[in-house]
Amino acid sequence: MGIRNRFILAGVICFLGLNRPGFADIDPLGNDVNATSIMGSPAEIDTHANKSLVNLTAELNVQRLSDRLTESSAAGFKVKLNGEREFAENLRFAFRVSAFIYNGVGSNVLTGEGKPPEGISVKEANFAWQPWHHLDVQAGILEASFSSLPFEMIESLGFPGTAQRFRLELPTLEIAFVSRQMIPTSSTLGSRYLPYDTTPFLLVNGVEVTTDAKRGASLGASIAYFNFQNLAQGAAQDSQFAGNSVLGLGNTALHYAYDYEGLQATFQGEVSLTNHWHWLLGGSSILNVQAPAGHNQGADLTSTLTFTQADVKLSGDLLYYYNQSDTLPAAYTESDYGNNNRRGPGVALKVELLREALSFYGTYMRANVISESPFQSDRNFVSVGARTSYRF
Repeated sequence: MGIRNRFILAGVICFLGLNRPGFADIDPLGNDVNATSIMGSPAEIDTHANKSLVNLTAELNVQRLSDRLTESSAAGFKVKLNGEREFAENLRFAFRVSAFIYNGVGSNVLTGEGKPPEGISVKEANFAWQPWHHLDVQAGILEASFSSLPFEMIESLGFPGTAQRFRLELPTLEIAFVSRQMIPTSSTLGSRYLPYDTTPFLLVNGVEVTTDAKRGASLGASIAYFNFQNLAQGAAQDSQFAGNSVLGLGNTALHYAYDYEGLQATFQGEVSLTNHWHWLLGGSSILNVQAPAGHNQGADLTSTLTFTQADVKLSGDLLYYYNQSDTLPAAYTESDYGNNNRRGPGVALKVELLREALSFYGTYMRANVISESPFQSDRNFVSVGARTSYRF
């Protein structure tokens, strides 16, 4: 990690004061999950004015990625810092930053995929303002997501942009209308720009419905319209190796074969089976109306069973996903799933020692190619590790 990046991270910590703990959970597949919703309301957070909440997560991780083109083995250390500061009852600042330091070996015949990750990634850094009880407004770096439910195939990235959320609270459910306007560029595959690129743009408009948890059960669902525009040539060049259909030759002539505009639907159901057993079922489906049949659909389904006894929590995940070649720009899709043009199962196990704030996890993902491609092959991804959290 460079000296400049260290100073940036230290400055964020000092700014927030490190007064009180924040909270962010991590899903069994090892990805970041925001503790609040995409447009969490400041009034819904139990803090006092001019108070800060900060949570630091440290993680040791070993992972291996292998297919016909890629061989990668790495071990490393992750530090994830997330928190928020409330300046007034209706104004707060929230952030999530991750630092990765890995060592290992990785090679790919065509790209740099498989190299041990390192660097700093800003997933969120934004102000949220609530001018009215039913309206929330955000501006800054926002998490790239189509809904507040965690089931979708887009990577957890940070895009600059603005967002608005209008909420209607009814006796048994909440209906929210969400609009997000973002510039899809990040420290990812899609960050590289080439000559004559214009500023990319992502528009998301959606409706979310969630029910109150009653009798140990709750439901949530959403549908969102998305539209990517002016995607960079650099993103297209990288995306051709991750499953997208790309046309042209040479660096400056490459472009996506299809535009990306369509719909995503997401659902989540949770139920407490007994005092100790809890079951969650969730998933999403996506359709790109600008791409032809056979290239434009995707879906994922996750079932999670959790057992909690005293200070120990055990959870197991079963996952299946199917993502055709041109549902989304492959530079921004979930890398653990193998990006686009892949399908397969996944399994994850996690043991949490709640009193010690310590957990151990293991994940296996199988990514089979849907349509034959010279740039892709069937792959295996394995990740194991341990993490602990510390609240300031």
